[in-house]
Amino acid sequence: MSSNAGGAATNAGIDFQQRVSALFLTHMMMEVVFIDDLGMERNANIKSIHFESSEAIDDLVVKTDLGIVYIQAKRSISCSAGEDSEFSKVIKQFVAQYLKGAEERDKFVLVTTSKASSKITRDLRKISESIKSNDTGFTQNPLNQSEESVFDTLTSMIALHYLKQAGKEIDEVVKLDILKKIYVSVIDIEAGMPLEKAVISLISSKSKVSPELLWSTLISLGLSLSKDRSSINKNGLESRIGRFVDNISGSQKNSAKKEILEIQTKNALSLWKRSSSCQIIY
Repeated sequence: MSSNAGGAATNAGIDFQQRVSALFLTHMMMEVVFIDDLGMERNANIKSIHFESSEAIDDLVVKTDLGIVYIQAKRSISCSAGEDSEFSKVIKQFVAQYLKGAEERDKFVLVTTSKASSKITRDLRKISESIKSNDTGFTQNPLNQSEESVFDTLTSMIALHYLKQAGKEIDEVVKLDILKKIYVSVIDIEAGMPLEKAVISLISSKSKVSPELLWSTLISLGLSLSKDRSSINKNGLESRIGRFVDNISGSQKNSAKKEILEIQTKNALSLWKRSSSCQIIY
């Protein structure tokens, strides 16, 4: 990869991370639960958002009244078994966060886009959801060859990094505990995409200025907070952008939530159809 291509990829990754942070800032500002796919508990209230924190999972740490959501954002990622791969680095951070003393309701979320490998967006996501749906019997669920490969890579990575960090072999109880905390979120929030348009539509109901301007302000705020390795709570957000926003009615919240959930559902169906059309034939 040329230096220009590498730089463009890096900038795209940074832009994606800040757009994810802007989603959480929007959630905090609007007090609307619409990003369930990002690991948020329904009806959870964000207490603070921490950018490039000192935690092992450091891109974003979202503290809510129902647990902590640790975010690792990767615009594109593949399920590589290489120890030096990006996937390995993500799992290394997940294991390190667990060893720091994660609470039962805490979540480790890999946030990516549909540009990521189908092994991530389809197989890993399905596996992580299956584990949380049936933590004692998910291994009895039928897996195709691709899913088995992903599951083997995932569990091998967890065992490897646990051994290196804890200095001992991982047992099945601990492995399952880590697996249950892992979420995969596919969020297509880049410029001009339907989800971004839906979020801007939501913002327009409360913005005193152009909603596009307010959205870009939230993205820029995320970048600034990341550079400073800082954090923000509701009062801090209001002090930064309060002059640009107004109150939003309950009906507006419900309408906006419905619109964005519809976008997320369409995106999920699109991913499923795309992955189904390229199934491996055995």
